[in-house]
Amino acid sequence: MTGLGPHELRTLLTNLGAADFGAWRHEDVVGVCTALGWEVSRDQLPRCETAAVPGVVRGAYLTENWDRRHGGDSEMMQVYMCAASIEPEGFRDYLQVATEVWGEPSLYGGNGDLFVRWRGATTTRQLEVSYRGDLTVRVYATEAWEGWDYRSWEWGEGLGEVPYTWIGENDHPSLAGCYFGGRLVHSWDELAEALAMTLRDIYFGMRVLGEGAATPWSDAVVITLKAADPAENDRRWLQLAQGRDELIMLTAVHGQPEPIMHDRGFELDGYGAWTRELAPGPESAEAAAGLAVTLLRDFGFPEPGAVAREYFRNNSPYHRFTLHCVGVEESR
Repeated sequence: MTGLGPHELRTLLTNLGAADFGAWRHEDVVGVCTALGWEVSRDQLPRCETAAVPGVVRGAYLTENWDRRHGGDSEMMQVYMCAASIEPEGFRDYLQVATEVWGEPSLYGGNGDLFVRWRGATTTRQLEVSYRGDLTVRVYATEAWEGWDYRSWEWGEGLGEVPYTWIGENDHPSLAGCYFGGRLVHSWDELAEALAMTLRDIYFGMRVLGEGAATPWSDAVVITLKAADPAENDRRWLQLAQGRDELIMLTAVHGQPEPIMHDRGFELDGYGAWTRELAPGPESAEAAAGLAVTLLRDFGFPEPGAVAREYFRNNSPYHRFTLHCVGVEESR
């Protein structure tokens, strides 16, 4: 571990907790950073300035709206810094400190990393950790940030721009009026990418935050892909079940040539379905997503728009768990 420890982080979070980013402008950012003893530098990226914060790995703050290209008129003010480099499983120690300082989180989510968010009317605070173990503290103007999120969904840009793939929340009152979007895809390659992103982020969330209760079944997110407009007795379906310790694929026996399914790593289980088990992780998520698309095309679906999805989470640790980037419409 390098950077701030959990106890050193407490002072930083307390200082940041006093700021009202919804009303900040450039001079306010500079003034607060200077008052905290941060050395401000203006020789970095356009529209971005850095602040050398004692003890952290690196720090920076933005002074303009990221998203003016889409007509956003709110000034994007945020301070963010990599406070430490840690093992991702150590995130919960830092989360406990943040919860003691900032209160109960509003929501949890994944977007390539894992984030926990404390939403306020004008200011939102966030603690996040990357796959590499970069622990980032972020504080920003709520309206400007959520406006950027909204436009990211509505403008349908690349999947790498989606704000989150999953959200877990416990009916926190701060979420009143909060909008959660989603993304549909238009090609098989995009569907494979969306599925891989979703499975990867679900697994990382379980790894970092832990799982729900293990009785009577272990915690797993089960995604079912099937015909959007099924004919009678349509048995074309595929399931992906992502857990902490394994990723399982299941599909119906009907219509699947046995030699081909064996070649793809499937075996018949005791319930009459083709099953394949993979170790969890980013590589498995990508492999499973690519294989899922291959099977859907083998089923005869002409395009992703002909596919619908259902999902549920066994023993979820959240009151509400939602997926936002599976890539196809919810089953009717």
